[in-house]
Amino acid sequence: MEHSQTFLMLVRQASLGDTDSTKELLQASSTRLFSYLLQLTMDFSLAKRLTKEIQNEMVLSLWRLKKPQHFWPWIYAQAWEAVKENYSDTRRHKDLFLSDEEEEFFVKQLNTKKVREDDFFREQDTDRLFKTVYQAMKRMSLVQRNIIVLRCFEDISFDEIALRIGRSDTRTRVLFFRAKQKIKYRLWLQKYRANRMFLPALGLFGTVTSIVPSACTPSTVVVERISIQIGFVPWLIGTLTSEIGIFFSSLTSFVLIWFAIAHALFLGVICLLLLPFALVLLITVLAAE
Repeated sequence: MEHSQTFLMLVRQASLGDTDSTKELLQASSTRLFSYLLQLTMDFSLAKRLTKEIQNEMVLSLWRLKKPQHFWPWIYAQAWEAVKENYSDTRRHKDLFLSDEEEEFFVKQLNTKKVREDDFFREQDTDRLFKTVYQAMKRMSLVQRNIIVLRCFEDISFDEIALRIGRSDTRTRVLFFRAKQKIKYRLWLQKYRANRMFLPALGLFGTVTSIVPSACTPSTVVVERISIQIGFVPWLIGTLTSEIGIFFSSLTSFVLIWFAIAHALFLGVICLLLLPFALVLLITVLAAE
């Protein structure tokens, strides 16, 4: 419905002040907005509170929206600003365990029909896999998490994401690369084959943290491989500026410096060895004259 003509007409009628359309729009948009806020904040209570606040603001300012097709970028921009005001990145290293409310919600989502009957997840410990990605997502910065969510779950292009978060396209891709590596690292720590499990694990996280109006049966989120491709230059920058890249760069510099010193010492020894012969040759030439 969100991309259909019916939804666009609903947005248009609500922006013109139609009360019934406004109520229907609030109901139709609440689940997607809550899912985005939950994925962004990793805080169930905060996501619920911000959903209400943003929807209240939406009712008051919807008349400013000129084009109905811009509804979601407009709402997401408000959500991003609200999250930045109410969330501190210093919290990302704390409270890594689920609250009782979050635990109940995620268990319910993991036991929905779509997850249970998925051929791939049927053979996996979905609870363990979800919590692995959850901890990786909660440890990364708010900006990195937003890029992951917008790119992988909302299918928004890197250049559009860059405009939304106020970064260059290349910087956005590098941040995405670093976020992806953090998830792969957590998968590796839990003995998963990181490269093979990255896309399914991220898809599971997107599925479990997304809700739709139909009775607790979330649509399975599939993250396509093309959505995680960033190009050679961002990959190179991300690799060289990563902890491993910095380590190997430092190691390479250390080796090159010592090679230069060894080379200089070698040349010095050769000069010292040749010096007596040079003196003998010089004395011989002077004696001959």
